This record gives sequence, structure tokens and C-alpha cells, in this order.
Amino acid sequence: MKPDPAWAPPPPRAGTLDEVIGQDRAVRRLRGAIAAGRLHHAWIFHGPVGVGKFRTAMALARELLTPATGDAGAMVRLLEAGTHPDLHIITKELARVSEEARLREQVLRNIAKGVLDEFLIEPAHRTRVITSDSPAAKVFIVDEADLIEGPGQNTLLKTLEEPPPGTVVILVTPQADRLLPTVRSRCQAVAFGPLSDAEFAAWIQRHLADATPADREFLARFADGAPGVAEVAYRTGITAWARHLEPLLAAADAGRFNPELAASIAGSIDTWAEERQKENKRASKLSANAAAARWMLRLLGDRYRRRLHGASMAADAEGMARASRAIGLLDECERLLYNVQPIFVAERLALGLAAG
Repeated sequence: MKPDPAWAPPPPRAGTLDEVIGQDRAVRRLRGAIAAGRLHHAWIFHGPVGVGKFRTAMALARELLTPATGDAGAMVRLLEAGTHPDLHIITKELARVSEEARLREQVLRNIAKGVLDEFLIEPAHRTRVITSDSPAAKVFIVDEADLIEGPGQNTLLKTLEEPPPGTVVILVTPQADRLLPTVRSRCQAVAFGPLSDAEFAAWIQRHLADATPADREFLARFADGAPGVAEVAYRTGITAWARHLEPLLAAADAGRFNPELAASIAGSIDTWAEERQKENKRASKLSANAAAARWMLRLLGDRYRRRLHGASMAADAEGMARASRAIGLLDECERLLYNVQPIFVAERLALGLAAG
């Protein structure tokens, strides 16, 4: 299940490609293209949520916008501060600061065509702000590129076919198949994968050193090799969800319905969404609620998949059947999220899990 978060940690600073963890193949390919002077103008970075696609895109932007001569240090400082005028980060939340009132009032479910027109297409055809001998003039990073509306993808296609000189576009997505075939055919695709156990453990030690052993064990399982997922789970309290819900879920496994389960699921979703909205003023409550619900579904899905894989057909046939039915229920609830408020999805979950 794709979390599709309305909140994520602040965009990483533009570090170097040497700092990218666990994506050696992707980094080698990018370095080879730079060294050979054959850097393509359009890229798709695809792979699971939270494995470092966006961080690598930022690192590549740093390589491309740092001049070989002149005051390279000043350019690096601008990039690390996120204030370089020729680095453009495109997200669905930019609709909130659009010049068009219609865009500002839209629900933030997709990257609207108007957002691309205003923040990518038009700036791409402007003269670069900083003149230097850097490998690229401007870099555009489109996060969650799979959310670009169909008309927006067609608009983007024209820029990919005839890009302004020195412009590089990087589409970051966990679902490259949601991009039009014509868009994909004009981009170089770079695959990203989960970190190995050793790489992930080293990342935890470096970035979440204050996590308890129990939390580390949970994060290693829940994140499945994705540091970004682990950071969201730890920093936003999803680890606490697991501890709080476990006794209620155990009762449901035994066929006992407890109304507190629905209240706890719904309350956790609502509180998470409110806190994320406070941190990201551009996020809508609707999208934050949906994001929180998807994190909850991912948490529950992880639990029941572990139960399914750990059960023995001979010793616990009923446990396996319950876990299998629970996974089917979670899939149903994920589909409901598009049309039903999370509180009602939580009630459906609580009733369904107890009934088995």
C-alpha cells in the first residue's frame, strides 16, 4: 500500500551523490552520464516510497548547478539552504501559492496542469537567474510525478520533446507506470530499491540513534528497507500506534468486538492529520486525513502479513484464515478512502477485524 503522505520530513538538503546510501547502481549510472558529457535532459527516478529517490535527485541537482569555476562555494551554500533560484521543486502543494484562485482552492489530490504551467513550463523557458559554467542551467524536480493529471502530462510532454537549452527535468515517482508511455519514452529511467539490512541498520544508527531497541526492531520490519518511511513512522508517532493498538487487535483476533478499537484507529488518524497540517500549512485536512489513513492501513497490513506468514496451516488454520481475510478487508478499506471519510473506514475496519 502506497502511503502517499501529505506530510514528510522537510526536503533534504542538496547533499552530494557520495552521501546517497544504498543506491550504488543508480549513482554509478548518473556519475557515468555526467563524466561522459551525455547527461540526458529528462529522467525518471522510480522505486518504493522512502528509499532515497528525492534525495538523489537533490544531489544530482547540486552536481549540475555547481560551476566548475568561479565561486562554487556560494552556489553550494544556496543549494544546501534550498534558495538556489535555478532549482525548482514541484509538488502538488504549490497550488496553495498559485497566482490563480481556482488552483489555490482545489483539493490537493493531484498535481494540476495549472501548477505545471506556472511553476515548470513557464520558468523553464525563462533565462537562468545565475549565469555560470555549471553543467545545467536549471533543474526541475517533480515529486510524486505519478500524481500529474493527464492534461498536465501532455503539457509536460511538449517540454520533454523540445527542452529549453540547459534544462534538466527529474520526475520522482513510486509508480512509473502511471506516467504516460509517451512521457516515459522521452526520459531515462533509473531504478531505486530498498536498502539492505546492513545499510538500513547503519542508517538507523546514524539518524535515529535515540530510538529504543524495540522501536528499531519495529522500524526495520515496517519500513522494509526505506529510510524515509522509517523517519516518518518514528518522528510522527506511528511506532506508538503499534504499541497502543496491539492489545485491541489481539482481542479482535479472538473474535471480541471492542468499540475502543474503532475509536483508537479514528483518533490516531485524526490527531496525526491535525499535527501534520500544523507543520505543513499548504496541506489540506482532507489530504492529511487520507495520508494518515494510508499509514494506518500499512501498519495493519504489516501486522497481518506477518501473522499469515508465521502461522502454520496444521496448527493454526483459523489464524491463517483470519489473517488472510484481514488483508482482504484492508484492501477494501483502501479503496473506500477515495469516497468515504476515515472515521467510517475505521469503523468498518474494527467491525470487520472482529468478525473475521
